[in-house]
Amino acid sequence: MSNIMSLVYSFILIFPTILLGVDFFIIGKIIVELETRATIVSYIISEEGGIRPSLVNELAEEGITITCEGECSYISVGETIKYQLIKTYTPIIIKNEDINIYVTRTTIVGYL
Repeated sequence: MSNIMSLVYSFILIFPTILLGVDFFIIGKIIVELETRATIVSYIISEEGGIRPSLVNELAEEGITITCEGECSYISVGETIKYQLIKTYTPIIIKNEDINIYVTRTTIVGYL
């Protein structure tokens, strides 16, 4: 009987550790997704000449927010744009509030 009780007790102790591992795995997956998407977005910004509403809407459908750091309203060829891709994740066990995961990139307009 004590063997069964110790087994149940060990499951109770190990379960939060498993959930923490799941949180780390999902956060890592989101970071890789944002890194990949940032590379594609850099090409799109360079080709289209800036951050267009079609790009913002396409990213919003995926749950990603794009924000421009600095001046982004008047852009000419050869200027650099610094932007962030942000995705929100609600963790299971790490903390009670949402976590914003972001990737910052800089690209040159018209440099393809």
